[in-house]
Amino acid sequence: MNNVQRPTDFAYELYRFFTTYLPNDRNYSKNTIASYNTTFNLFRIYCEEVQGISMDTFQIADMTDTLVEAFLTWVVAERGNSIATRNQRLAAIHSFFRFISRRNSRYLMQAQTIREIKPAKHGRANVPYLSFEEVQALLRQPALGKTNGLRDRMLLEFLYETAARVQEAADVRLQDIRFESPATVRINKGKGDKQRIVPLPAKVAARLKGYVERYRIPQGDYPLFFNRNGGALTRAGIAHILKKYADQIKQQGKVSLPDKISPHMLRHSKAVHLLQAGVNLVYIRDILGHEDVSSTQIYARADPNAKRKAIEAAFSDTPLDIDDSVAPWQKDTQLLSWLMRLGADVD
Repeated sequence: MNNVQRPTDFAYELYRFFTTYLPNDRNYSKNTIASYNTTFNLFRIYCEEVQGISMDTFQIADMTDTLVEAFLTWVVAERGNSIATRNQRLAAIHSFFRFISRRNSRYLMQAQTIREIKPAKHGRANVPYLSFEEVQALLRQPALGKTNGLRDRMLLEFLYETAARVQEAADVRLQDIRFESPATVRINKGKGDKQRIVPLPAKVAARLKGYVERYRIPQGDYPLFFNRNGGALTRAGIAHILKKYADQIKQQGKVSLPDKISPHMLRHSKAVHLLQAGVNLVYIRDILGHEDVSSTQIYARADPNAKRKAIEAAFSDTPLDIDDSVAPWQKDTQLLSWLMRLGADVD
């Protein structure tokens, strides 16, 4: 007698949602799919550990609007996630029910009810970023003479200088780097699997070239930042490296860092520092890979002193004067010249 339990309709449709609908029908990037996967993993944890619901027998009909709203409340109240993260979880659930309602009309009413759950309103975005001095402190932590010290230093510097998302940095290969002047890096796999070209300061490119030569990193499909097995560093691995050096700084007690630090904070930091330098918001948009400049304006709100100038610059063809007092890289005229051309080149 066969005692193998057949999958529930929820398990079956969720499988098709992730294996067919998102990657093929919607052509979503792997980063978006990973975010959606996190949502449903958290939903499973909530059902099992908080509600005592077994997912082995969970049906689509069991995923009511009441249960979804309770889950979203838990995400914020118990896990401490932001309203923005709560809304991302809701977007994943909305997408799932759009998929379900198209495949089976009997779920139309349930899908409508779920999709009536609105994103929560929140105030201005609170963008966590580091000061330039805090970034410098982080970059000084890796001991270049120790195993992986140079790799860690270049990884942290790369994350900051390119404002790359953590997965984008993990996906970079040597063939994506142009060392000739003007030095650039091709970021291949951001949101929507689009490419963008990001400038590299000349001194950073030179250090990166020395790192490549020291580790004899081959051309082709070999990761620029690799683990002990030669594979690409994972997002969790990169976050661990950053946390290790942040903890070192906290133990030294010389520089005060935020309690929580993430690789994405280096991306935020670069954006804010470029704003403080007077770089046009449109060019910062292109470096970050935002589709619309309105997404980039959160950095103007993050730094009150840069707000007025940044918003004016977003709609001006004339770049603002550079404030030499902020950071040494601003004196790199080659980089700034590249920034001024970037908007036209990328668009």
